[in-house]
Amino acid sequence: MPKRNALRVLASSTVAFTVCFAVWMMFAVLGIPLAAQLGLNETEFGLLAATPVLTGSLVRILLGVWTDRFGGRVVLFCLMLATVLPIWLIAYATHYWHFLVLGLFVGLAGGAFSVGTPYVARWFSRDRQGLAMGIFGAGNSGSALTKFVAPGIIAAWGWQALPKVYATVMLLTAALFWFFPPAIRLTSVRIEQLYGISCACLPTPECCAIASITRLSLAAMWLWPCG
Repeated sequence: MPKRNALRVLASSTVAFTVCFAVWMMFAVLGIPLAAQLGLNETEFGLLAATPVLTGSLVRILLGVWTDRFGGRVVLFCLMLATVLPIWLIAYATHYWHFLVLGLFVGLAGGAFSVGTPYVARWFSRDRQGLAMGIFGAGNSGSALTKFVAPGIIAAWGWQALPKVYATVMLLTAALFWFFPPAIRLTSVRIEQLYGISCACLPTPECCAIASITRLSLAAMWLWPCG
């Protein structure tokens, strides 16, 4: 069962990471029809494509802190949810600054790496963490996936369809990631693995469970408006 749980965490986290990276790089493809529609010059096009990348890179530090404090599972789930609405709204944006502002929020998806890495690592022994991190890191292929899939979607249904498809995929991925956790017993060690929250300071597993659930609820309510 422990091995199955670890593989389940690795699989779900890798899929989530792949989707996040695909969304993170969407402006690299979406920017082409937008540049033609808005009449963007090279500088404006470059800024549009770079905005999500910049946000995703800078936010990783804060996301890493939140991961240590609230746990990788809840932070990654909230991170994915926080990007769904901004992605969807891109389809209705009409001005250049609309895309820049929404791109800042879409860029949050690029911080999934700093959340998923410590979360996955907790489930594997030190002699297997290298392989696990290598498999998880393959989620970088999401950027290549966008370059293969996005042009086809744009050609078939127009550029407005791409944000709607990506928002739907992100929402479904977040739901699958959250509602299909590893099947484990509710003990202090297991809770620490599942959420990445340390329970060493609590006297019993029952107290740890109550405290962890309370902290997770508060974390979700706090992280959502911040996202």
